[in-house]
Amino acid sequence: MDKVIVALDNWNSASLNKQTYPNGVCIELFKKGTGYKTSYDSNIPEIKRCIGFVVEDRCMQGNLVELKSYLDIPENTKYLFPIRVLNRYLFAEKQQDKFTTNYYWDNALSIPEKILKDIRNNLCKIVFMFIAEGQGDWFNKEFFIKKQASFLNVPLSSIIYADANYLGPNSKDISFYYCNRWECYLQSLPKDKILDIKNSILDKNSRKKRFINFNRKARLHRMLLTEKILKSGLEKNMILTLGDTANSKKFDFNNEGIKKYNLELVKSRIPITYDIDNLVINNPTHINISAQLDAYICISSETYYIKYSKNIPHAFFSEKTFKPIVVLQPFITVNYAHSLELLKHMGYKTFHPYINESYDSEEDDYKRLDMIHDEIKRLNSLTEEEIKQMMVNLLPVLIHNAEVYNINSMNSANGYPFFNNIMNDWNKNV
Repeated sequence: MDKVIVALDNWNSASLNKQTYPNGVCIELFKKGTGYKTSYDSNIPEIKRCIGFVVEDRCMQGNLVELKSYLDIPENTKYLFPIRVLNRYLFAEKQQDKFTTNYYWDNALSIPEKILKDIRNNLCKIVFMFIAEGQGDWFNKEFFIKKQASFLNVPLSSIIYADANYLGPNSKDISFYYCNRWECYLQSLPKDKILDIKNSILDKNSRKKRFINFNRKARLHRMLLTEKILKSGLEKNMILTLGDTANSKKFDFNNEGIKKYNLELVKSRIPITYDIDNLVINNPTHINISAQLDAYICISSETYYIKYSKNIPHAFFSEKTFKPIVVLQPFITVNYAHSLELLKHMGYKTFHPYINESYDSEEDDYKRLDMIHDEIKRLNSLTEEEIKQMMVNLLPVLIHNAEVYNINSMNSANGYPFFNNIMNDWNKNV
């Protein structure tokens, strides 16, 4: 396999896998700007903070992705120059002060002239990497990228955009690649642990609860489903959490748009906690394996649920989807319509006919939530023996999903397949 060369600006000669600050950003912005300050933990941040989670030690150990100072790249050698996007505000027009990520809305990114020359000579491509989230608001991103192409005097064909929106944007000018850090962030379980879970299912060992539904942030769809769960008494057979805060703000029950949903019961109960009292500071990527395995079925309430525009292709799977997959657990996804179909397209299998998944085809968000609630009630009505037998019947699917996750996780984490796909497509079009 050919190596992929990834260029670093601000090279740290003391370490082969670190740099002093991220690609494309001036040092003043990096130290003072709100968008990058959170990653500035030391004078020598880890490379995966500066470039993204697709570049980790394991890829460098395998010599598949070669990190080099842009000054050390041989003449006439093709390479990639990734720019890590830490939050969506890089693409926002509002400029609070000189030292924020919004600064680059009206100014060229800080890219050395040598790299710009190589870009113009088709020897380098810029790769914007927003792989932590998959927002569908493509208009601002496309506008920003086109502005940067103009500022930097480089062709749009030399710029690539990558994020975790599985459907990707529709753009005839800018190449898009799917890359989801959440599908590599969670560690797969050791083989002996997988075997323990498999044997526990085959032995029909009892679990404490029928369902688990962990919700850290207060989002409307989670509030709506929890209200239904509380009213129907399903929480008695469920490990349930729900925070009262989202993005540092308390959920506003007095908002006129929220009042119509009559969320009085959930309002009186939140925050609902289980293993961690402070859900605001809880690490969402941590898997409480014992809690997951105390329940048969996971209710996975994803980040997004209500699609406000059908004209913007958007599909996003976070750690909330992959946690039950890692621990061999069937799940109901509280996500956009057709999400299960997309998971199948990604290589996973779902749980029909043991779980009625007709809800996935319902495009009315509120009807779909009712259908999800109805299926939770049906599953709750099964006898203990029926639910145990269901787990046995689903075991081949659960093992398959865990294996697919393990393969996808390794491919995403080592970075090489992602970068190599870009290089292959680039070479084909020469």
